[in-house]
Amino acid sequence: MFVCFRSRFKLIENSKSVVLFVGLVRKKVRLAWESKQIEVEALIDTGTNRLIVPKDVAERLGLKPLFKVKAELVGESVKEVDVAPVLVEIMGKKRTRLCSNC
Repeated sequence: MFVCFRSRFKLIENSKSVVLFVGLVRKKVRLAWESKQIEVEALIDTGTNRLIVPKDVAERLGLKPLFKVKAELVGESVKEVDVAPVLVEIMGKKRTRLCSNC
């Protein structure tokens, strides 16, 4: 399964930080690059701005990193991750997206 980053909105209320998440849905998606493709069940965040795939999925597809970015993870830790292109097909629609692995 691959997971998209959740979009977070922090609200300050009575000196507490509240984190809200937008809708999450599960769907089967096809990931492909060059001659390799796999179908996985994905956790999709409707308000996401990043595509994340586990490192083993990236390796199975033979994704080649173009560059690295720093990603803020849950708990506010920061990790440097690879970014590579991947073809994503969901509900009959295909798009090439940049993805990160973790």
